Amino acid sequence: MNLCSTFKTSLLFLVISLALISCQSLSESRNLEKQILDELLDKTKYDSRIAPTNKHPNGTDSPAIVTINFYLRQVEYVCTKEMEWKTQLTFRHQWNDPRLQFNDRNGRVAYLTLEDISRVWTPDTFISNSKTTEQNNDLRPNLLVRIYPNGNILFSIRITTTLGCPMDLIHYPFDTQTCYIQFASYGYTTDDIILSWKEGDPIQVTKMLNIPDMTLIGYNTSYCTSRTNTGEYSCLKAAFQFERESHKYVCRWLLPTAVLTLIAFASFWIKPKKCCRVKLLAITLILLYLHIVYINNKESPQVSYSTAKDCWLSTCLLFVVMAFVEYGIVAILDRLNKQRNRELKRSQNGKSCDPEGDAVVLKPLVDEEKANNADNNKQYTVNEQCSHQSFAQKWRRAPLSGRIDLISAILFPLLFIIYVITFVIYQSVV
Repeated sequence: MNLCSTFKTSLLFLVISLALISCQSLSESRNLEKQILDELLDKTKYDSRIAPTNKHPNGTDSPAIVTINFYLRQVEYVCTKEMEWKTQLTFRHQWNDPRLQFNDRNGRVAYLTLEDISRVWTPDTFISNSKTTEQNNDLRPNLLVRIYPNGNILFSIRITTTLGCPMDLIHYPFDTQTCYIQFASYGYTTDDIILSWKEGDPIQVTKMLNIPDMTLIGYNTSYCTSRTNTGEYSCLKAAFQFERESHKYVCRWLLPTAVLTLIAFASFWIKPKKCCRVKLLAITLILLYLHIVYINNKESPQVSYSTAKDCWLSTCLLFVVMAFVEYGIVAILDRLNKQRNRELKRSQNGKSCDPEGDAVVLKPLVDEEKANNADNNKQYTVNEQCSHQSFAQKWRRAPLSGRIDLISAILFPLLFIIYVITFVIYQSVV
């Protein structure tokens, strides 16, 4: 029992001793870092207003090389209507300042951490195509500054920015857009600093990226150094290719309008004298028009040229209107045909004379409604007889209005199917 108590006491003493040694070592490390920082950032020796310079082997000064990379944390949206996109990223600068080199005390100090960024010189990099940019603060400002023994400095900051993205929407909603981020030096020319992409991994993208209505299909980096009246300024450009997820638009736009157009084609199989034909066409036209108005007001980008969506909706509307026009033509021809048949019957049955020419037989008065019913029954009997005839016989016996309906019932759907196939192939290829 005494042996066990002695062992526990020794173990407790050892743990306390290690904790004290660790705290003392940590305290000494913090004091050492503070001492090094005080020496490096002494205002009599270091001026944060002056950009650092690098030495060429020949002894001349060269511009500071600022290496840039960033981590794309999130893309909140790619807005077609406003032609902009909003993203959150961790932006990193790296450069060398020979004035901040220090002795690492045999590896005891791997790097120095600085919270007050204003105490060291930093590049005046800005996002040239940004509409608004804000620093993420959360509980504290999200930034990091590290100074390494060789004078290298890492400056990392988390920002959220809204950027302009000029778009070509001719193929909308089957389009692919390229949006850019451009980093440039605002005041320092290429004689002072040069921006450069970090080798290996200039852009890192989160694996959990989820963009409404879009899919990131690729990205690349390039340089965009520009010359103005005040000098030449270094510039970096990152391009992101976004592909629109068009299946949603197919279900919400293309399929409903295609179904309404095909419903309008069903009217060709209804006789012109049936009132349900004009009702079907009127309801179809109204529904299609209201659907087009809703799409244009709520979800369409405001551009000065026609898009693929506009071409599709306009074509569907044109087919329905042409079906309406075809009905009007057929109805007029059918009415003229009936009127001509009645006049022919009246001329044949209106008067009859006896052989001596003095006896006149008057035409009996017949109720107009009964006459119409008789004509309809006769027409039904003729149609029933024609159902057993060949297509050529039906074609010869059919009136002009019937022939137009028959041609339209075949031609309109055929033309629409050809247009749909052409539209799909063109959008897929382009």
